[in-house]
Amino acid sequence: RNNIVSVFGSAAAGSMQEVSVPLEALNGSFAGYISKADVGCGRSCGDRQYFFLNGRPVDLPKVSKTLNDVYRSYNVAQQFP
Repeated sequence: RNNIVSVFGSAAAGSMQEVSVPLEALNGSFAGYISKADVGCGRSCGDRQYFFLNGRPVDLPKVSKTLNDVYRSYNVAQQFP
């Protein structure tokens, strides 16, 4: 969380929530931060989405698209996480 505050500021960090999803089939888990699905908490474009795998940055377009689609179904303003 401190890294998010350092990079994006306290206002952005305050509009995010921690998520953790166990992936039992893969014997692992997914953990990170995502914007709250409240009005004004998301972003108008997806330019600040970062994915890391084992601490390394990765480009995962299918994961990004899926995440955006699910997030937008809960966000009335149709914003990006």
